[in-house]
Parts: sequence; structure tokens; C-alpha cells
Amino acid sequence: MPTDVNEAEWKFLVEYFDSDTFKRMSEPNRTNKAKQEINHICGRKSFQAVSFEQRNTSTGKEPNLQKLWELTHMKNGHWINDASAELNNGVSAAFLNIISNLSGSDEASCSRLMDDITDEHE
Repeated sequence: MPTDVNEAEWKFLVEYFDSDTFKRMSEPNRTNKAKQEINHICGRKSFQAVSFEQRNTSTGKEPNLQKLWELTHMKNGHWINDASAELNNGVSAAFLNIISNLSGSDEASCSRLMDDITDEHE
């Protein structure tokens, strides 16, 4: 029993977690969690909190969505799983394609424009 929980509360929790009601409620959550392909590294911290913490302190500018995705799905410079990397690459390619179609520019020009748009917050 945890030291910061009194005995009556602990007994209630054990009985509640062992109840059919809790088990019925828990099963769909367990099933859904098992299907999850893309995880993040933030734990309970919101993406908004991560963005705020990573803002440029002199300008107050927060990271763009691309950078925020990297901050929340990469650890030690590596994607936490293939699904995160694949989604990132797919979105980047789609964004580059949209810029190319809208601007009529060649791929190299669009790549430079995309670099400017997704540049880290300065």
C-alpha cells in the first residue's frame, strides 16, 4: 500500500479496479491503445506546453508545426518509431508538392522555399 494513501481509500481502489464495471470500461481502452501506431515522447505534457517551453525567449516565437512534430516524436535525434518518420516524410512531400503546384517553380526552388517556411524559430 502506498504511504500517501490511507487504508480505507486503498481498499476502495482495489475493490473498484477489481469490479466488473471497471473491467468493462477498461477493455476498450486497452484494445484501442494496442492499435496505436504513433506515439509521442511528451508523457502527460501537452504539445502546447512543449511549444511554449521551446519558444525563442527573445522573440517569443514558438516552433512551427513541423518542428513541434520533431520535438514531440524524436528522441536523441532519432524518430521514436517508423510510423512517426513515415508520417513526417509524407507530410513534407505533400507540402512540397503543394508549393510546387501553386508556385509553378522547379523542385529546387520549392525546396528552398519550404526550408524558409519550416526554418527553426529564431
